[in-house]
Amino acid sequence: MSRAKTALAVIVALLVAGLVVGALVPEGETEPGIGAPRDGGGDEIFHVRLAEPGMYSGGVYTGSFEAPGGQYAFDFVPNGSSPEILSITLEGGGGDPEYREDFVLEGTKHEALLGEYYTWEYLGQKDVAMQDGGTVSITIDPHGDTLGSVSVYLYEN
Repeated sequence: MSRAKTALAVIVALLVAGLVVGALVPEGETEPGIGAPRDGGGDEIFHVRLAEPGMYSGGVYTGSFEAPGGQYAFDFVPNGSSPEILSITLEGGGGDPEYREDFVLEGTKHEALLGEYYTWEYLGQKDVAMQDGGTVSITIDPHGDTLGSVSVYLYEN
């Protein structure tokens, strides 16, 4: 077989393998990507993608945003290199004097026909209430792990 035919056969085999793997991953086990619509709806109130040490002052990210009163939920797009613990503090918004939660990264191994893969999720209390709304200050502490990327979202429920 000529080199061109061999190369073509390899490309076709790789494409077929990709289609087979895609068909074997059960629906609902793929993670949403950045910008993907959130299940359950809700407007995005806050988003930051922490991906480099320069985004952190003294190892901690700080910012602020405006939010009307209401119920909110955190959502994350982590990966295997994301910080193992993300401590998030919210101040303002007329909610409890302060919201603080330590989110812990957990990987779940999945077996597939052609190997294994992991999905990643931050575990912790993701719901928060803000009674009056207004300016909210957010602090995200990755506990020194500033090299791994993670997107943090806050959505209205």
